[in-house]
Amino acid sequence: MLSVFSVAMFCLPLMAQTRVLLETEVGAIEIEVDSAKAPVTSANFLKYVNGGYYDGGVFHRAVRTKPDNQPNSTVKIEVIQAGPNPAREKEAFPPIALERTSQTGLRHKDGVVSMARTGPDSATGDFFVCVGDQPELDFGGKRNADGQGFAAFGRVVRGMEIVRRIHQSPVEAQKLTPPLKILSAAVSGSRRALLRQNLDRIMNGVKADWGVYIKSLESGEEIAINADAVMDTMSTIKVPLLVEAFRQVDEGKLKLDSRIEMKRADQRFGTGVMRTLDPGLHFTLKDLLTLMIIQSDNSATDMVFEQVGGPKRVSQTMREMGLTNIIAPGTSFEWFRALGAASDPAWMKTTREELFVKGYPSSARQADRERFHFQGKTPYGLASPRDLGRLLGKIADGSAATPASCNTMLRILRQQQMNTRIPKYLTGVGTPHKTGDFPPYIANDVGLIESQQSRTVVVFFSAHHRGIYANLEDAIARMSEQVWLLMR
Repeated sequence: MLSVFSVAMFCLPLMAQTRVLLETEVGAIEIEVDSAKAPVTSANFLKYVNGGYYDGGVFHRAVRTKPDNQPNSTVKIEVIQAGPNPAREKEAFPPIALERTSQTGLRHKDGVVSMARTGPDSATGDFFVCVGDQPELDFGGKRNADGQGFAAFGRVVRGMEIVRRIHQSPVEAQKLTPPLKILSAAVSGSRRALLRQNLDRIMNGVKADWGVYIKSLESGEEIAINADAVMDTMSTIKVPLLVEAFRQVDEGKLKLDSRIEMKRADQRFGTGVMRTLDPGLHFTLKDLLTLMIIQSDNSATDMVFEQVGGPKRVSQTMREMGLTNIIAPGTSFEWFRALGAASDPAWMKTTREELFVKGYPSSARQADRERFHFQGKTPYGLASPRDLGRLLGKIADGSAATPASCNTMLRILRQQQMNTRIPKYLTGVGTPHKTGDFPPYIANDVGLIESQQSRTVVVFFSAHHRGIYANLEDAIARMSEQVWLLMR
């Protein structure tokens, strides 16, 4: 039999407030979002959070009275303002309608979070936090000449000391110098927050510099960790080369069934099988593209570079596609020659055939190899994890080339034979992907995890690793496993 007290408890409304945790470079700020009172503004903010827009975002503005940095305003306020990752500025959602405080009943008190705007109905992704009570930001307030006020939608429930620290950080006029980074933003207790925590835990267990980009192609959810840093791709740059070749096939400039003779000067050491074969063999262009991807064949790679017009042509196409952080600096030949020259400058004088006959520069001293990597003067390829992830997304949705060519690219990527990273702990899924290596410093893997229900882009870049290479590879495999468990 229920008591009057227990009956009353069952009749109480559920107070399911959503909380968002912002991890900044100076500490954590937790925000409670009031979806009941400000549904439109809250939904907009959470859309940016769940889409990963604030990962890599910045607190960029501090408005204060002591010292006063508002000389042209008679009505003074004190706030800090933040916005989404600048690299995603062009991906902003449409502006939302202004939810006035006269409608919501919320007020701009100390710690209240509100959307920044210019005119009414213009707010997108920028938000601000009040430092002290700011009544002039409410409806009828005089800070904005239109008197409509701003759309409050939440409050800081933890981390006001971090808010005040940001508020007192160095500024030029009202611009924070430097801006303070938002490392991540996620709904507390969400699968996205849990995945971010698990990825951080795995990455922290391996001494390396990481760049990670993950995106669900169904929900649009993203996780971006150092995703806009331009890093050495190693052989994952062969994915942009693959795209370039198929775009030229679509334009009629190349034919997949055309046969190309492999000469001694075309052969490269390192990964692949073509280095073991006799010169004079003829391969179709499709053969070369397949070997370039599934075995990371360096001989095939340079032969494809020659067919498409060289690395500069690949870089130009990436720029035309809006992927400005993807750059093909040179061929496999040029990279191996520079690696050899790290120990012996005479290597820079070798021809392509002489280099192959000379053999892989295994005599290079470990200290020279390490200096070659850490100085970063001759990367094999360059890309940010986000841009390479965007390219994979374009292949997946059929827009990187014609849909038929994109499907062929995916079929080739699914045949990948180097499977110690993304696919290692996955079962029952497809994993079209491409690896990139420079042991022990770099282990990269980029691709898709796909099932009948979902497809997720995954990009894992690493650099500057010292230690057991198998541990670096396994970290990628474990992160891939976590992505599949929590994003499907």
